[in-house]
Amino acid sequence: MKALLTFLFSLLFISNLQAQQITANPGDYPPLKVSDPTILDTTVIQCKYKQNIVNNIKSRKVQENIMVLQIGNTISKYCDEKELLKDSLMDAYAVQQMDAITALNKVMPLARGASSNILFKNYPTNKITTTDYIPINNYKFEENLISPNWTLLQDTTTICGYLCKKATTTFRGRNYIAWYTQDIPLSNGPWKLTGLLGLILKASDDKQEISFECIAIEKKQYLQKIYMDKALFVKTNKKAFEKLKKEYMDNPAAFLNMSGMIKGGLPASASKKSSYNPIELSK
Repeated sequence: MKALLTFLFSLLFISNLQAQQITANPGDYPPLKVSDPTILDTTVIQCKYKQNIVNNIKSRKVQENIMVLQIGNTISKYCDEKELLKDSLMDAYAVQQMDAITALNKVMPLARGASSNILFKNYPTNKITTTDYIPINNYKFEENLISPNWTLLQDTTTICGYLCKKATTTFRGRNYIAWYTQDIPLSNGPWKLTGLLGLILKASDDKQEISFECIAIEKKQYLQKIYMDKALFVKTNKKAFEKLKKEYMDNPAAFLNMSGMIKGGLPASASKKSSYNPIELSK
């Protein structure tokens, strides 16, 4: 079923570029089944961050996403809030015995603009596992879990009602200022930022191109699983994935034409280079 959903999601994505509507007759596709993900941990505390990335440096156009950091006993997950909503809705539609095309047509408008990048810190132990989507495949790769080398400062501020201290670092090609709270003594934070004496609630680079700011903190009163989809992932490495992502962003149409899924061609706008400013500028 996951393979079918990945294919249909890609079909809907491409059809959207072609300004076409995907329809299906009743019975064309089997009813959805409730997902059966791999359970990795249970959420102890959950934080929401406003993540801003200046994708176009010249125009300063900003992509804003609300990201969720689920922190478990040993593993944490950082993903777009819309991805969690999509998964929840798909399971609800599965209970209703809805077919895949109808469900995806309902979900796609709600998931538009979501970041497909999902990070699992300390999974496996001392590693970061990343899953991401580039049409028409899901990808997965691992890298070492490395904490930045922080410089601790005495400045303080208050974020979400918590007293925070200041720290600075240079990490993956960017200079960051971060604010962390020892009132939540968890060495974690948004994206790959970690290694301080408390939870990082705010961070930004000195170019004002990347920023993360906590907007809500929830201590879970019920068991919420930290899970990974059992999708058909293309296993790769970080360097190969980043190369592929750049090729797609440089010319989406040429990239998609190689898939063999295009029928009737894509509009000229699909050949236009997409703005791309990766968070990481170095290894």
